[in-house]
Parts: sequence; C-alpha cells; structure tokens
Amino acid sequence: MLPVADSALLEIDIPNIQNANYRRLLQNQYSAIRSDKEQIQSVALNLRTLVFTDDDKLSPFELTVKQRCCNLPVLEGASQNYR
Repeated sequence: MLPVADSALLEIDIPNIQNANYRRLLQNQYSAIRSDKEQIQSVALNLRTLVFTDDDKLSPFELTVKQRCCNLPVLEGASQNYR
C-alpha cells in the first residue's frame, strides 16, 4: 500500500489499448479489483490502522506484520509534498 497524490494518477482508456493481450490483462485486473473492492478497502483500512498503532499495543503477530510494512506515516507525509 503506497499513498499516491491524485495529481499523479493516470487514467487509462482500456478500450483504446492497441495491444489485445495487454487490453485483456487490464480488463481482467479491473474486473477483479471491482469485484473485490469492499474487501480490498477493508483490508487496507485495517492495515493502515495497524501501521499507525503504537507497538506496545500490538500482539506479536501484528507487530511482525507492521515490521514488514513500509513506513506509511513518512510516505504519506512525502506524498503530500508531491507536485
């Protein structure tokens, strides 16, 4: 999970992709994301909450998960300065 400024997002016009294999790949990915949208958002919110929780309040398993994550507070701060 990486924070991205809205200004850095690119819209892709999938139907106009010339390469049929790449177009099909994008369509499949978009379909999978759309069908799992609620679960993806739930997992992302839970992970974000875990990353921002103080270490002493986490279980050993949660701490292990947090230690494998990027430093999200630093990344969010840096993304706010993106121009």
